[in-house]
This record gives sequence, structure tokens and C-alpha cells, in this order.
Amino acid sequence: MNMKAEPSRRTTWLSAAVGTTTALGTGVFAATLFRGGVTVLEIVTTVVFVAIFGWIAFWFWVTAIGAVHVFRARRALALEYPLRSNSEPLPATAVLVPIHNEHPESVFARIQAMLESVAATGSGASFDFYVLSDTTDPDLWLREELEWTQVRSSRAGAPFLYYRRRGNKFRRKSGNVTDFCERWGGLYRYLLVLDADSVMDGKTMVELVRRMEAVPQLGILQAPAVPAMRHSLYARAQQFAASVYGPSIFAGLSYLLEGHAGFWGHNAIIRSQAFIDHCGLPGLPGRPPFGGPILSHDFVEAALMQRAGYEVRLAWDLLEGSYEQCPVSLGESARRDRRWCEGNLQHLRLCFSSTFPLKSRVHFAIGIFYYLMSALWAVYLVLFALHYSGATSPLDPQLARASLGLLVTTLVLLLAGKLLGVGLVLLDPRRRALHGGAAGLIASAAVEWVVSVLTAPMFMAAHTVSLFSVISGVSVEWVAPPRDETPSPVRDALRAHGWQSGLGAFIGAVLWVAAPGLVLWMAPVWFGLLSAVPLAALLSSRDAGLRAAANGLFLVPPETRPPSVIERALELAQARVAPERSFTHRFKTIIGDPWLNTLHVKLLESSGGKTRPRRVIEPIVNRIVKDGTAAISAKEALAVLSDPWAMRTLHAEHFDRGAHSS
Repeated sequence: MNMKAEPSRRTTWLSAAVGTTTALGTGVFAATLFRGGVTVLEIVTTVVFVAIFGWIAFWFWVTAIGAVHVFRARRALALEYPLRSNSEPLPATAVLVPIHNEHPESVFARIQAMLESVAATGSGASFDFYVLSDTTDPDLWLREELEWTQVRSSRAGAPFLYYRRRGNKFRRKSGNVTDFCERWGGLYRYLLVLDADSVMDGKTMVELVRRMEAVPQLGILQAPAVPAMRHSLYARAQQFAASVYGPSIFAGLSYLLEGHAGFWGHNAIIRSQAFIDHCGLPGLPGRPPFGGPILSHDFVEAALMQRAGYEVRLAWDLLEGSYEQCPVSLGESARRDRRWCEGNLQHLRLCFSSTFPLKSRVHFAIGIFYYLMSALWAVYLVLFALHYSGATSPLDPQLARASLGLLVTTLVLLLAGKLLGVGLVLLDPRRRALHGGAAGLIASAAVEWVVSVLTAPMFMAAHTVSLFSVISGVSVEWVAPPRDETPSPVRDALRAHGWQSGLGAFIGAVLWVAAPGLVLWMAPVWFGLLSAVPLAALLSSRDAGLRAAANGLFLVPPETRPPSVIERALELAQARVAPERSFTHRFKTIIGDPWLNTLHVKLLESSGGKTRPRRVIEPIVNRIVKDGTAAISAKEALAVLSDPWAMRTLHAEHFDRGAHSS
């Protein structure tokens, strides 16, 4: 088969389907709108309509094509693991877990569960796990080291678990992985990159390696990262949507893009030498947010891999065995989108670079358009209001028909994709049962649709603000997202979404005074915004999520029939509560314990830790010797913990004082 011609033919068919659908919709819209004449305002409205409707049509056809492929493969997907068997030994593979100021006990619980799962496959000797820390909090750093030593002591034999904390935090996660590649990447044929919240079954890891072995030109193979292990109402809705609607989208993208699929930066396996040779990331000219280090590095790394002649594919059929955690609240989701918005907009200049393959540039464009669409919807609503304000009747019938047509057609296309996902689950007895049966599945889909309608205006407003924030030159610091699932009180929702509720009240009041006929037409917008605070507080509630599950709503396979790796991870996490002892106690332990102190110093030296100028570090050491570890700040503690000489000196002083006192 001609691998280059096939994706081109598929893309042509998709373009034809999207173009035809958009042309038909635009024709009806324009014919209705232009019936009373053509104005500049109407032309602009039509242009905005074309962009919005084309975007919706694109995702409808991607989902429809994917649904066909999932339906054809439904028997294979009914298996617990549609994995091939192969008794040949596997090549050396490094499993990388980059972390930055995460909850150490939870991270290492997931890692230990994955270590045990890989060992159970019989191929554990082919895998080495690496925890690559960029943590800056000194207390979390010490907890990471202590957790690492605990997991190592409880795990005898392969696979091995290594820990390295990087002193230089250059380029965040991408720099962390690059640093590993420069030091140890040549020892492994493959790199399996995870996130701090990832969980992957050992069988899936083995299968990813085997698929890479079977296709030498495959550079990156991305596994679906299925959201799981969250309990807030918002998280449950997202997990349900990903489980029911995600397979069709994954399959559609995989079929259409084939060797030019995307890379999400985690839950993916990479051919290490190709990555080292071709995927180095230069900084972009200029200052942030459009210049500086590349933030959404995964898209660019995939493009570089494809430019070098390697394929990037999506293993869409591995619907079980690869998991991640999703945001637990609307506020956290919006903060994550703000970071992604800045990263994706950086790709604007890359869209016009002929050095990248066309489909890679299409990926860049899709990521950018995801955020532009929110602004375009806002623009359309403004244009709609302007049309109405210029109408001679209480509600211009032409404008009403045009807008109603847009609304109905849009809802049909959006709902069609979701209905296809629900239909596929209904046709699969096993998956239907795992989603709570037919009644539970349909009820969950209905509630999820209501939630998505109510929250859509909130995301429209948040994305529009994020877009203009980036355009105006405001850059945000990428920090570790919170992984805990504590209920968000109303005051937190008010802090995060109060401006949206205020905006909804303002829009509703203006419409009531200036255009009463539009109040009902635009109710989904202003009411969705007005209810932002109470809705956000409700959706972030863990109790509300648990009540929904008790009533059969938003059930997903990782919960109704949890795989052993998730069960084990949750079991270990419950046993590993946050330590009650203070940072001061842990600091003293690292100083005084000969084995832990030596281990800490060796870790510093192996990762390039450098002794600071004596005039800088010695006064801090002297203060600790004189007044104890509680006498220094967190910044000073971090400096001491990062300095091999300081840690050796404190250990020696500790024993000198002990000998003197005895």
C-alpha cells in the first residue's frame, strides 16, 4: 500500500465532506439573511458563520468516520485487552515519569502499581522506570527521596526504579526529558513517557513496545489517555464523555491522519534514537508569550519526527490500559486551558513554516482554532445583537430564521457525534454494562449534555479572555496542577467565576432594557454565565459526584470494573497518607542518617549538583549548626539540600556534636 497516497486520499474525502456540509449550511443561512438585501454587517456575519459551522462539520465527520471503524472492530474491542501475543524478548525500554511539585505519596503509589503490573507480564527485565524530578519545594523533595527508597526496598528485582532530581529547571518537562536523553537515552531503544498522574497497565506497555518493533518507521505511538480515578461531579462528567465519545474521535483521527497523528506528551512510546537525533527543541525568537521556550512542545516534537521521515500514530484501539486524571473543577480546567492557549498560540508562526509537513501544520492550526472558536462565537453573538438592534420589527423574521437555523443545525451536528458514541456503547453488551446499563447510559448522556450546554458560555468567556490576554503579551507561569480532590467552597467558586456571573447579569440586564425580544433567544448565554458560581461549586463537589454514581450516573469501566493496576494504585495511595512529621524532622533525618545522607549526596553528584561558593553557603550551614534547621527559610533549605558540600558538612557536624555530648 502506498502510505503517502492513502492519507492524502482520506484527507481529500474528509475535505469534500466538510466542504459540502459547510456550503449547504452557508447557502441556507445566507439566502435567509440576504433576503432583504446585502450589507457589510451581513457579509461579516456570514463569514463568521462559515468558520464556526465548518469547525463543527469537521469534528462531526471525524467522529462519524471513527464511529464506523469502531463499529467494524467492536468484536475486538469487546476483549479485555485486544493485545497480540509474542514470546520474543523485548528491547530495553525506559519508562519516564517527570514530576514537578507533585504529591509524592500518590505519585509513588501509582509507580509501584505499574512496576508490579509490568513485572506480572514476565517482561519486567526489559523495563527501567525513571522518576525525573523538577521539584522546587524542599519538603516535597525530601518526601520524594524517602518514597523512592521505600518503593525500592519493597521491590526486589526487575524492573528497576531510578530517581533523579534536576538542578537546572530549563524548559520544564521538555527540558527534563531532553536532559535524560542526553545522559542515558542511548541505553534504551524506546522511551515510554508518562505524566505524574498517569497509570498504564503492564500489558499495554508491552503491547506498545511490540507495535514499535513491528513498524521500524514508527517514531511515536500515542496511546489514548482515558480520564479516570476522579470523583467530583465535573470530573465524572468528563470521564464519562471521554469513555463514550472518545473512541470515535480517536479512531477517526487515526484513520484520517494515519502516520501523521498527534503526540500529547505523555502516555506514549517514542523511538529514542530518532527522538534524540531529530526532536531537539530550539527556543522561539522573541519574548514570551509568543517567543521563548516552546510550551506545547509535544505538537512540535511530533512535527519534527514526521519531518525526519518517521510516522506518528494513535493506538486508538487500546481503549483499556492507559489512564490519566482530569481536572476536578471548572476553575482548574480553565486554568489549564489558559496555559494551553498560550502554548498553542506560539505555534502560529510555525503554521507558515514550509520546513514542517503540511499535516503537521494542520495540527498546529487545529490547536489554535480550538481557542479562536470561542472568540468567534462571542463575535457572532455581538453581530446577532447588532442585527437585531437595526431591525424595524420586534424580531426580524429573516434574522430569527437564520439564527434558529444555525442553532438547530449546530445542535444536530453536535448531538449526532454524541449519539453515535452512545449508540456504539449500546451495541456492545460488555461496554454497555460497564457504563451502568442502557438506562444509566442514556440518563448519563442526557445529564452530560445539559452540563455541557450550561458550561459552554463559561468556557467561551474564559477562552476569549485567555486569547486576548496572550495577544496583549501577558504570559503565565506553568505550574503543577493540583492533584487533590477537595470540595471547592462557594467562596472559591466566587473567586474563580464571579466575573462570569457578573458578566451574565450585565448581559441579561442590557438585553432586558435595550432588546427585550432577545432575552429568551440569548438565555442559554446569559443564564449560563449568571449561574457560573453556583454551578461551579456544585460541579466541583466530590459529594455530588458520589451521589451521582450511587444513582447510576456517569459510570465508566475503570470504576465499575477497575483494572488491577488502578485497584493497586488506589490501595497503595490510601496506605500512603501524607506524613505527619514536619519538614524539620525530615531535614534532620537526611542530615543525621548515614545511609540517607550518603544517598542524597550521591544523587546530587550524579545529576550534576555543584557546590556553591563557600561565602554563600557556609553562613547558612553555620546557622543550622548553631540554631537548628528551623532557623532557615525554605529558599535557604533548598540551597543547602542542593549542595553536596553542605550536606556532608552538616552530617559531620551532627556526629561531632553527638560524640561531644556523649
